[in-house]
Amino acid sequence: MIEIDGHSLELRADDGSEFFATLVYRPDSCKFHAARKALTTLGASYRPELRAWELSVNDDTIEPLQRLYARTSMALWVVEDGDELNAELFERYE
Repeated sequence: MIEIDGHSLELRADDGSEFFATLVYRPDSCKFHAARKALTTLGASYRPELRAWELSVNDDTIEPLQRLYARTSMALWVVEDGDELNAELFERYE
């Protein structure tokens, strides 16, 4: 699994990869709640066991996801073949 930036979405959108997004949890932040709602609106589904949102990236979602990436604490991840998913893989700060 690798972390990518917003610009890499276009490069990876056509290769059939699985995408995930994470946000720094800040329950008292309006930005956090707006980002969470935006992800849901874009069709992402939250996976509580991973503490991440699973995304489908296509031509309609690339630009909104890039804007969301630039304006929030969102991290984007691409699952590579053979990766076993668990919450520790999505931790950004140690």
